[in-house]
Amino acid sequence: MDPVNDSRSPAHTKRIVRARVRAGLETSSPEQRGAWSASIRESIGGLAEVRRARAIMAFLPLSREPDLAPLLASLLTSGVRVALPRVDWSSKAMAAFEVRDLERDVIPGPHGLREPGEGCRAFEVGALDAILVPGLAFDRGGVRLGRGGGFYDRFLATPGLRALRIGVCFELQVVDEVVRQEHDAVMDVVVTEARTIVSG
Repeated sequence: MDPVNDSRSPAHTKRIVRARVRAGLETSSPEQRGAWSASIRESIGGLAEVRRARAIMAFLPLSREPDLAPLLASLLTSGVRVALPRVDWSSKAMAAFEVRDLERDVIPGPHGLREPGEGCRAFEVGALDAILVPGLAFDRGGVRLGRGGGFYDRFLATPGLRALRIGVCFELQVVDEVVRQEHDAVMDVVVTEARTIVSG
Protein backbone atom coordinates (compact mmCIF):
# COMPACT_ATOMS: atom_id res chain seq x y z
CA MET A 1 0.00 0.00 0.00
CA ASP A 2 1.23 3.49 -0.78
CA PRO A 3 2.71 5.50 2.09
CA VAL A 4 0.49 8.08 3.68
CA ASN A 5 2.13 11.49 3.56
CA ASP A 6 -0.18 13.91 5.31
CA SER A 7 1.04 16.92 7.27
CA ARG A 8 -2.26 17.44 9.03
CA SER A 9 -3.30 16.09 12.42
CA PRO A 10 -2.65 12.45 13.40
CA ALA A 11 -6.40 11.91 13.75
CA HIS A 12 -6.97 13.13 10.18
CA THR A 13 -4.16 10.95 8.85
CA LYS A 14 -5.56 7.92 10.68
CA ARG A 15 -8.97 8.52 9.13
CA ILE A 16 -7.36 8.43 5.69
CA VAL A 17 -5.58 5.15 6.45
CA ARG A 18 -8.74 3.60 7.88
CA ALA A 19 -10.70 4.57 4.76
CA ARG A 20 -8.07 3.14 2.43
CA VAL A 21 -7.77 -0.14 4.31
CA ARG A 22 -11.54 -0.57 4.59
CA ALA A 23 -11.85 0.01 0.85
CA GLY A 24 -9.24 -2.67 0.22
CA LEU A 25 -10.98 -5.14 2.52
CA GLU A 26 -14.28 -4.58 0.76
CA THR A 27 -12.74 -5.75 -2.52
CA SER A 28 -11.65 -9.07 -0.99
CA SER A 29 -13.92 -12.08 -1.24
CA PRO A 30 -14.94 -14.46 1.57
CA GLU A 31 -13.02 -17.20 -0.25
CA GLN A 32 -9.86 -15.10 -0.33
CA ARG A 33 -10.17 -14.19 3.33
CA GLY A 34 -10.75 -17.83 4.22
CA ALA A 35 -7.57 -18.90 2.43
CA TRP A 36 -5.61 -16.03 3.93
CA SER A 37 -6.90 -16.89 7.41
CA ALA A 38 -5.72 -20.48 7.02
CA SER A 39 -2.21 -19.28 6.14
CA ILE A 40 -2.23 -16.88 9.09
CA ARG A 41 -3.27 -19.65 11.49
CA GLU A 42 -0.45 -21.86 10.21
CA SER A 43 2.12 -19.11 10.66
CA ILE A 44 0.93 -18.23 14.16
CA GLY A 45 0.91 -21.89 15.15
CA GLY A 46 4.50 -22.17 13.97
CA LEU A 47 5.81 -19.36 16.16
CA ALA A 48 8.07 -20.72 18.89
CA GLU A 49 6.48 -18.41 21.46
CA VAL A 50 3.04 -19.78 20.63
CA ARG A 51 4.17 -23.43 20.60
CA ARG A 52 5.51 -23.13 24.13
CA ALA A 53 2.77 -20.85 25.49
CA ARG A 54 0.58 -22.06 28.33
CA ALA A 55 -1.92 -19.20 28.14
CA ILE A 56 -2.93 -17.10 25.14
CA MET A 57 -5.44 -14.31 24.64
CA ALA A 58 -7.00 -14.08 21.20
CA PHE A 59 -10.11 -12.81 19.42
CA LEU A 60 -12.98 -14.05 17.33
CA PRO A 61 -13.38 -12.13 14.08
CA LEU A 62 -15.57 -9.24 13.24
CA SER A 63 -16.54 -8.90 9.58
CA ARG A 64 -13.49 -9.13 7.30
CA GLU A 65 -11.06 -9.98 10.12
CA PRO A 66 -8.82 -13.07 10.09
CA ASP A 67 -10.61 -16.12 11.51
CA LEU A 68 -8.51 -17.73 14.25
CA ALA A 69 -11.22 -20.04 15.61
CA PRO A 70 -9.74 -23.33 14.29
CA LEU A 71 -6.36 -22.43 15.79
CA LEU A 72 -7.96 -21.59 19.14
CA ALA A 73 -9.88 -24.88 19.14
CA SER A 74 -6.62 -26.73 18.51
CA LEU A 75 -4.87 -24.87 21.32
CA LEU A 76 -7.68 -25.73 23.73
CA THR A 77 -7.46 -29.38 22.75
CA SER A 78 -3.72 -29.37 23.43
CA GLY A 79 -4.23 -27.95 26.93
CA VAL A 80 -3.40 -24.30 26.34
CA ARG A 81 -5.53 -21.88 28.32
CA VAL A 82 -7.35 -19.45 26.03
CA ALA A 83 -8.82 -16.08 26.96
CA LEU A 84 -11.06 -13.83 24.88
CA PRO A 85 -11.94 -10.17 25.42
CA ARG A 86 -15.17 -8.96 26.95
CA VAL A 87 -16.01 -5.28 26.46
CA ASP A 88 -17.74 -3.07 28.99
CA TRP A 89 -19.24 -0.41 26.76
CA SER A 90 -20.31 1.84 29.63
CA SER A 91 -16.77 2.19 30.99
CA LYS A 92 -15.05 1.74 27.60
CA ALA A 93 -12.91 -0.99 29.14
CA MET A 94 -11.93 -4.48 28.01
CA ALA A 95 -11.03 -7.49 30.14
CA ALA A 96 -9.83 -11.05 29.51
CA PHE A 97 -12.06 -14.02 30.34
CA GLU A 98 -11.13 -17.68 30.00
CA VAL A 99 -13.04 -19.93 27.62
CA ARG A 100 -12.86 -23.72 27.54
CA ASP A 101 -15.19 -24.34 24.59
CA LEU A 102 -15.68 -21.91 21.70
CA GLU A 103 -19.29 -22.93 21.18
CA ARG A 104 -20.52 -23.42 24.71
CA ASP A 105 -18.72 -20.49 26.35
CA VAL A 106 -19.12 -17.80 23.68
CA ILE A 107 -22.22 -15.65 23.25
CA PRO A 108 -23.24 -12.86 20.83
CA GLY A 109 -22.37 -9.40 22.10
CA PRO A 110 -23.01 -5.84 20.95
CA HIS A 111 -21.74 -4.55 17.60
CA GLY A 112 -21.17 -8.00 16.14
CA LEU A 113 -18.74 -9.12 18.82
CA ARG A 114 -18.69 -12.66 20.11
CA GLU A 115 -17.48 -12.73 23.68
CA PRO A 116 -17.17 -14.92 26.77
CA GLY A 117 -20.46 -15.63 28.50
CA GLU A 118 -21.36 -14.88 32.10
CA GLY A 119 -20.12 -18.26 33.32
CA CYS A 120 -16.54 -17.55 32.22
CA ARG A 121 -13.94 -16.51 34.77
CA ALA A 122 -11.80 -13.39 34.57
CA PHE A 123 -8.25 -14.22 33.51
CA GLU A 124 -5.20 -12.88 35.30
CA VAL A 125 -3.36 -10.92 32.62
CA GLY A 126 0.02 -11.55 34.22
CA ALA A 127 -0.38 -15.24 33.36
CA LEU A 128 -0.71 -14.58 29.62
CA ASP A 129 2.24 -15.62 27.47
CA ALA A 130 0.98 -14.14 24.20
CA ILE A 131 -1.84 -11.94 22.93
CA LEU A 132 -3.18 -12.15 19.39
CA VAL A 133 -4.32 -8.62 18.60
CA PRO A 134 -6.60 -7.56 15.73
CA GLY A 135 -6.20 -4.21 14.05
CA LEU A 136 -7.45 -2.28 11.09
CA ALA A 137 -3.85 -1.62 10.02
CA PHE A 138 -0.28 -2.18 11.18
CA ASP A 139 3.00 -0.83 9.91
CA ARG A 140 6.29 -2.70 9.65
CA GLY A 141 7.41 -1.22 12.94
CA GLY A 142 4.49 -2.90 14.70
CA VAL A 143 2.47 0.27 15.32
CA ARG A 144 -1.22 -0.63 15.40
CA LEU A 145 -4.19 1.32 14.09
CA GLY A 146 -7.47 0.17 15.62
CA ARG A 147 -11.05 1.08 14.85
CA GLY A 148 -10.93 4.19 17.01
CA GLY A 149 -12.34 3.02 20.33
CA GLY A 150 -9.01 2.61 22.11
CA PHE A 151 -10.03 -0.64 23.85
CA TYR A 152 -6.89 -2.59 23.00
CA ASP A 153 -4.60 0.38 23.62
CA ARG A 154 -5.95 0.70 27.14
CA PHE A 155 -5.93 -3.04 27.78
CA LEU A 156 -2.36 -3.49 26.56
CA ALA A 157 -1.28 -0.79 29.02
CA THR A 158 -2.55 -2.90 31.96
CA PRO A 159 0.11 -3.10 34.71
CA GLY A 160 1.66 -6.55 34.94
CA LEU A 161 0.86 -7.49 31.34
CA ARG A 162 4.09 -8.84 29.86
CA ALA A 163 2.77 -11.10 27.10
CA LEU A 164 4.21 -11.15 23.60
CA ARG A 165 2.05 -8.91 21.40
CA ILE A 166 1.22 -10.50 18.06
CA GLY A 167 -0.64 -8.30 15.59
CA VAL A 168 -2.87 -10.25 13.21
CA CYS A 169 -4.11 -8.91 9.88
CA PHE A 170 -4.25 -9.53 6.16
CA GLU A 171 -1.32 -8.37 4.04
CA LEU A 172 -3.37 -5.59 2.45
CA GLN A 173 -3.71 -4.08 5.94
CA VAL A 174 0.05 -3.52 6.30
CA VAL A 175 0.86 0.11 5.54
CA ASP A 176 4.15 1.95 5.29
CA GLU A 177 3.49 4.04 8.37
CA VAL A 178 0.91 4.44 11.08
CA VAL A 179 1.33 7.84 12.72
CA ARG A 180 1.92 6.89 16.32
CA GLN A 181 0.46 8.80 19.23
CA GLU A 182 1.53 8.27 22.82
CA HIS A 183 -1.36 5.92 23.63
CA ASP A 184 -0.97 3.72 20.54
CA ALA A 185 0.07 0.12 21.19
CA VAL A 186 3.07 -1.40 19.40
CA MET A 187 3.30 -5.08 18.51
CA ASP A 188 6.34 -7.33 18.91
CA VAL A 189 5.34 -9.34 15.84
CA VAL A 190 2.83 -8.86 13.02
CA VAL A 191 1.55 -11.92 11.15
CA THR A 192 -0.17 -11.84 7.76
CA GLU A 193 -0.86 -14.56 5.21
CA ALA A 194 2.29 -13.50 3.33
CA ARG A 195 4.88 -12.93 6.04
CA THR A 196 5.80 -12.59 9.70
CA ILE A 197 7.18 -9.18 10.60
CA VAL A 198 9.31 -8.83 13.73
CA SER A 199 9.24 -5.20 14.83
CA GLY A 200 12.12 -3.27 16.26
